[in-house]
Formats: sequence, structure tokens, C-alpha cells
Amino acid sequence: MNSKARCRCRGSVYVLVLMTSVFVAVVGLSAMTVGRIQTRISNADLDAAKAGYYAQSMVDLGLYKAMTAPGWRATHTNDTWTADYTWGEAVVTYKFVDEIDGNLANDPTQPVRLYGKATVNNAVRIYSVEMAQPSGGGSTESAEVLFSSDISGGGGQAFIESAEWAGQYFKPTLPAGATSWSVTRVQVHAVKHGNGSDGVTKVQLRKADGSNVPTTTVLEEMLMYETSLASATWLEFTYSTVTGLSPSEGLCLVLEWDQGGTACKAQKGSSGSGLLVTYNAGSTWTFSASTSLNHYIYGKYITSPPMTPVAGTWRQEVQ
Repeated sequence: MNSKARCRCRGSVYVLVLMTSVFVAVVGLSAMTVGRIQTRISNADLDAAKAGYYAQSMVDLGLYKAMTAPGWRATHTNDTWTADYTWGEAVVTYKFVDEIDGNLANDPTQPVRLYGKATVNNAVRIYSVEMAQPSGGGSTESAEVLFSSDISGGGGQAFIESAEWAGQYFKPTLPAGATSWSVTRVQVHAVKHGNGSDGVTKVQLRKADGSNVPTTTVLEEMLMYETSLASATWLEFTYSTVTGLSPSEGLCLVLEWDQGGTACKAQKGSSGSGLLVTYNAGSTWTFSASTSLNHYIYGKYITSPPMTPVAGTWRQEVQ
């Protein structure tokens, strides 16, 4: 074999070896790529499974809220997700939707659909279920109960004068299933000022704002006459129109001056909290967390059977 033939032979072998090496390399890279894709798919499946678990758990949490938290309809906004928060590996939230009229708070007997959502990495899952009262369920009014009281002494007296008024913030503790409440009776502890006989005090029930102080909205008022007061007298007032209150809200009992010099002196306790005082005829109020007005406040509440899941209404919304 001449030298030219030998060179051609060696060149062919080199090309063959090179092609083989490239082929092996491509096969190896392909195998690695396939492995990465399979791992990615496996991780995505795992994330989806976790998201589904967390989403269903959020539905369970919403059910618990609806069964145990009085006033849940008033504290949630229709068709609005609650604030996201991190739970384990997921970011979770839930919402209630009134599919009848879009208003959660206007009718405690209307069914709602509860949604739970969870996100794990890029996987999002949403589950929902319809909630309704058990068939045959209805609203029930309680007997009259004591909502708030303080009869402790040692707190001094609040003078009720033209610009100086006093009051008491209160919010009843209601059982699960309560949908509304009302005030029936109020008792206040007061004394006349000296030998006065011309004083008149408005005994009001007012809406409270977010700081637990009175707004200008008077729900109902009665009049307390100084001529009815002796030394440290308990007087009772009956209310009939302070009804349909949300379980999530409190009220303010306000003793507002109406006429006379000092209309009366209201007794204060040294324990409890919620005493309200204004020195500028209600323009601003001071709330006390360590003192309260001597008082008794009675009322009733309405309960409805708790909402429960409706069989056959579970569904997966997002996969």
C-alpha cells in the first residue's frame, strides 16, 4: 500500500472515531435532558398534589369559621379572597360567595359557596363546596341575657353637664351560630347633684366607631330625670328598636346632658373597661381600658343552625 492510500485509511478511521464520539456525546446529553425534564415533571406533579391538599384544607378552615365564628358574614366581603398567608410550603387564601344576590350579610339563611386556594411554586389549585343550613332549620330568639355589667365601686363619679358627658362601650359575647342581637334593658347608677331638681339626662344607645367611641348615630334614647334620683339610685330604661345588630359590632351607652346645671352624677367602677368621657359635648371622646361606668345591659340574640357542606357540591375549580 502506497503512502497516499495509508493516509486515506488513517483519515477515514479518524472521522469514524470522531463521529462515534459525537454520537455518544449527543446520546449522553439527550439522556441528561430527558432526566431533567422527567425530574421537572415529577416536581411539578408533586407541587400540584401539595397545592390540592392545601386548597382543600383551606375549604375546611372556611367551614370551621362559618360554624364557630359569630358574625362571619359581616367580617368577610362577598367574592373577595382573604389576605394571602404562608402555610407550610403553600400560599393560601379562601373566600365566600353568595351566588343568589351577592350580599353575604343580608340574609343568614342563604347558601354560599366557599372557595379554598393554594399556590405551591407554580402550581395553583382551587376547590369549592356549597354551604347551606340543614333542611328544616330556622332562626331562634334567645331568652333575655345579661350582655355587660359593672357594679364595682371606687371609681368616683362622672358629672353630666352641658359639655361633659359620659358613657360605656360594650360588645356582647355571643355563642356560635348567632346572627344578630338586640338590647332590651339598660340600668345606670346615678345620683342627683346637691339639691338639684331640674336636670335631665339622655340615656342613649349609639353606634361605635373603630376606636370603640360613640358616633353621632343615636339608635334610641330615653330620658332620666333628676327628680327620680336619690342617693346612688339604679334606674332602668327599656329599649325596643335597637335590634338586628351584627355579632361583630359593639355599641356605646351614652349619658348626654339635656338640661339643668349638673343633670346628674354617674357612678364609676374601678374595675372593668370601656368608660367613655367627653369634655366638649361629644366632639372628641376618651376611652378608658381600666375604668367603667356602673351599668347593666340586657338583650337577646338570634341564632340559626350552622352552615354545613352540601353533599355532592364539592368541585375542583383550577387544575
